[in-house]
Amino acid sequence: MEDKCLRCGKCCYGIVDGILKPCPYLKELKNGKTKCIIYKKRLGTIISKDSKGNTRICGFRKETDNFYLGCPLNPLKD
Repeated sequence: MEDKCLRCGKCCYGIVDGILKPCPYLKELKNGKTKCIIYKKRLGTIISKDSKGNTRICGFRKETDNFYLGCPLNPLKD
């Protein structure tokens, strides 16, 4: 599944304190694509903490069932 990534960045978001926010390690490139600046060491990295102390950790996209509009890595729905 990871090989379908189009580098659009559409699944590199998470909800922090009720607001959808992009990953702080996601950078937009001049060509319109995105790049994870910590890609090789991203797994398990803390992405954010909310006001309640909840953490968001980077993981494999296939391990979530979140649906992101326009993301080619969305899980298939039966």
